[in-house]
Amino acid sequence: MPEIGEIKRGNEVGIKDSHNYIYHACIKCGKERWTKLDKTNKSRSIYCHACGTIKYSYVVLENNYIPKLGDIVKGSEIGYKSGTWIWQACINCNKERWVLLKGNIPSTLRCKSCGHLKYQYISLKNGYIPKLGDLIQGKYINKSGSYQWRSCPDCKRETWIQVRDKYRERCLSCANTYIAKTHHGENHHNWKGGRHVNSKDGYIEVYLKENDKEFISMGKRRRKKARNEYLYVFEHRLVMAKHLGRCLEKWEIVHHINGNKQDNRIENLELLQETKEHLPSMAMQQRIKELEKRATLLEAENALLKSERQLSAT
Repeated sequence: MPEIGEIKRGNEVGIKDSHNYIYHACIKCGKERWTKLDKTNKSRSIYCHACGTIKYSYVVLENNYIPKLGDIVKGSEIGYKSGTWIWQACINCNKERWVLLKGNIPSTLRCKSCGHLKYQYISLKNGYIPKLGDLIQGKYINKSGSYQWRSCPDCKRETWIQVRDKYRERCLSCANTYIAKTHHGENHHNWKGGRHVNSKDGYIEVYLKENDKEFISMGKRRRKKARNEYLYVFEHRLVMAKHLGRCLEKWEIVHHINGNKQDNRIENLELLQETKEHLPSMAMQQRIKELEKRATLLEAENALLKSERQLSAT
């Protein structure tokens, strides 16, 4: 049976490495086990795996140092590469752990599990804990501007909210949800009428308003990742659907008689049941466009010949 303080190689005690290990007892439960030593022959842990609330907390075996609240050490003494650290308790769960100091001020109030406030600085002189209505400058919480400690009306979470931000009566997540629900459609600051020309095919798309929600099955989302359904529908299909009093099926085609895709008068629209019915009319319109272009070119050539004849006659 090994004795407390005995040092051996890892492969000698059944561990698959050749580092030095010391036989040490947990200071909390007294469980004896092998712990790894660093280059300075210091044990890497004073607790066993079950009791280990301190990770990489080095201890000098000569005096069995146990940190106390307010103790300040260098990062190299507790397993960190740099910085100055203080032993502090979480204000929520009272868990004790090492906290990095920034300008003699701890970088956080809460432990990692309780810390929903990032970069929440606290002064060691007065032990300040924010209260509802407190106003501070942003530099004290690693931000810019003025901030007030408020409670979110939706989730009741307390947080710092910028004073000049009119939308931030709520926390950030609840504010984004509120804006997405209330500031869309006609209520959005960038609203331009909800009518635009589709750049791909030239058809006009319109936003589905509240009185047109019965045609929602014909709409499509303009932004796939949007929180709300920003539904748009082709205007010529919506006009035909309102004229018939029902939603159009996907295979039904609305044809523009005069070939103008932006002329969505009901007199200019024709409902076709199959693509086969639509192809002849599309081919005819394409042929008409080609003939119109050819006629324009012939007129230009004719005008050029007339000007040349006039010049030769003179």
